Amino acid sequence: PILKILAPLIMQRPVQAAVSSLMKNSLLFFYLRSISQSILKYQQCSFYSEYLSVFFALPDFVKQSYLYIVPAFQSYTRFLIVHIADLNALTPIVKEVPEKAKILAEKFWPGPLTMIFEKSDLVPLETTGGLNSVAVRFPSDPIAAELILQAGGYVAAPSANTSGRPSPTTAQHVEEDLGDAIEMIIDGGPVGIGLESTIVDFTEDVPVVLRPGYISLEMLQEVLGDVRMDKGLIKPDSKVHPKAPGMKYRHYAPKADLAIVEGPTEEVINAINQFVKEDQANGLQAGIIATEETISRYPCGTVKCIGSREAEETIAHNLYEVLREFDQCQVSKIYSEAFYTPKMGQAIMNRLLKAAGHKIINIRREEQ
Repeated sequence: PILKILAPLIMQRPVQAAVSSLMKNSLLFFYLRSISQSILKYQQCSFYSEYLSVFFALPDFVKQSYLYIVPAFQSYTRFLIVHIADLNALTPIVKEVPEKAKILAEKFWPGPLTMIFEKSDLVPLETTGGLNSVAVRFPSDPIAAELILQAGGYVAAPSANTSGRPSPTTAQHVEEDLGDAIEMIIDGGPVGIGLESTIVDFTEDVPVVLRPGYISLEMLQEVLGDVRMDKGLIKPDSKVHPKAPGMKYRHYAPKADLAIVEGPTEEVINAINQFVKEDQANGLQAGIIATEETISRYPCGTVKCIGSREAEETIAHNLYEVLREFDQCQVSKIYSEAFYTPKMGQAIMNRLLKAAGHKIINIRREEQ
């Protein structure tokens, strides 16, 4: 097994390395040390975190630190997150760690939470997209953690996809998007949660949620008390300038036009069926995003089941996979039910709205 992984790392490019997420024995250090040394030579790699695959590149050492700048095919304003694997690594890269941030770190780290702080001089602007703040994550996946440690303790990375595309949740998604642009993929298996981390900004007097995720606003408020949503999330068409680059743009988007149909369940089903019939009459192929509870109600079109409303984490887990599947189906339009579920609905709808470019068909409003 060692030779199967290490031989290609040493002998050839591009490289694809499969590392089992279940491998927790003493060989893990040896594997990751060798892989990280290979990365230092080959410069680019994708690896698995608990929420989705992330990518990082090593074009140069910056200010003698282990913080790496974004590769040439990514936008300079891409929102990079600095990944750490030791809580002690936080202090050198930020000016201050507020007490409330320490409370969240104790409660949710390692895990799907990103916190934004005023950056220290150690962090170059190339890492932060030109901002004076830095976003920091502490992944829970053991392979990601060991890789970060072996790479020097800090890895700055966006998600492993081209900008605007649905985020990757498998190694195959990374290969589809990036292909020969990167030298290596470390495959930790399918992701657990399936949505990006919650982002909380601590550069304001009151903590602000810049991106909802598995850790909901209610969970944060239960721990900290006063926590607010970013105005750009509440009013996506407002002129409020977001702190996280790319927050207001169409993102996570499939190739086909996506619209979210919302309203009473029966009316939504009837409306989607009517839209699909009209599209087919015009020679267009249409897709439908349904749930286990409603999939049998759609007799026409290409129908994909995203999960169950009774187990809303399945909807979050399958969202990007379903959006990518439609890219293979040659559909021109996609109609999705809305998913305002109790716990993760905020995060799910945030991603779905961006994928749709905020195109919503409200049945009651359309009737009026």
